[in-house]
Amino acid sequence: MFRHTADIALEGVDGSVWNLSGPLAWGSPVQLEEGNIPALFDAPVETTYKERVGQAGSTYLGHRFLARVLALNLTVFSDDKDPYDWARVDSEFRKALSYDRDAVLRVSTEMSGDRWLKVRLQEAPAFRGDRDPHDSSISQYTVTLVAYDPWWHSGEDRDRFVFDGLNWHGGGVTVSNPTDVPCWPRWVLTAPAKFQLPDVSFRDDEEKDRQIVLPFQPLGREVLVDTDPLQEMIVANDDTLLWAEMGGQFFRNPIPPYTPETFVPVSVDPLPNLPLVLPDGWREWIADRIKEWAVALGQEEVFRRTPEDVAREIRKTITNAPPPFLRPLSDPILEFLNIDFIAQRIAEAWGSVNNMAGATAQIRMERRWSRPWGLE
Repeated sequence: MFRHTADIALEGVDGSVWNLSGPLAWGSPVQLEEGNIPALFDAPVETTYKERVGQAGSTYLGHRFLARVLALNLTVFSDDKDPYDWARVDSEFRKALSYDRDAVLRVSTEMSGDRWLKVRLQEAPAFRGDRDPHDSSISQYTVTLVAYDPWWHSGEDRDRFVFDGLNWHGGGVTVSNPTDVPCWPRWVLTAPAKFQLPDVSFRDDEEKDRQIVLPFQPLGREVLVDTDPLQEMIVANDDTLLWAEMGGQFFRNPIPPYTPETFVPVSVDPLPNLPLVLPDGWREWIADRIKEWAVALGQEEVFRRTPEDVAREIRKTITNAPPPFLRPLSDPILEFLNIDFIAQRIAEAWGSVNNMAGATAQIRMERRWSRPWGLE
């Protein structure tokens, strides 16, 4: 099976590597036997349907992917017929597997490169046969492994947005998803900045431009954002409970399967630590206007400006007539956002304009597949 086409190897919890099948397995003391490998292919799935009285057929309700169980028939042997050598190999291979630590089952093909699956023992390996292997220097087992994460992995792609003091708005990162499994990206954010991250739907709907506004990160605070709804969404290196500052915002949109390279926006909010909520679109509009002002000045000149200079530009932006797609700010908000208040917020966040540049937002997109090869 898979001869000359694919290599299958087990990377043990102890760091050992066992070539089980394929060209690299010739001469290996542990071999995957023919057949009994359907679990290597598609991830197991359970679908749900509901039947109604008088309905022809049924209605689809949903599906979920299950843990993947692999029952592998393996042969362990020694070429020199030395019982001690067989026993050593048998023992070393057993040490590669664990019930509570992940080993890695890796499949390498010319078509798709390396893909790997994290596996653990589901039950004790079952010895097959009625002869003492010490006599024959050979043993056969059915080793049942479970992959609680049913997806094959092939690494991750990254892109990065760097705030240079000018690109408050209009910058971003390039995302893609060449796989058949939705991708929930992670973000690594460095300070100081108040980032707005994309949560776009990749469809022509009301969430096509959706963004999530994150809490301000003071200098020294690094943040990990995981958009997967089953993971902790936001974690800081100083243990600040940032989820309490998210205002009920959650990421809702993965990168769909087979998404080509697509540019998505990342913005830096020029009004950090603002103790009020601006109507939708205002933060992006202010960031865009400040970007135009900063680009016109140039980076060197911008860094000579004071927080009061930036505050004056922000104040001018919010007091001018807004574009028709923005709801006008109320008089109490306009009165609250005076030049002194805005300058104080900027000074508290960055100290000086010269400290603004340098914050980064790195996106990490893990590649997951339902099969160990193909589906590109």
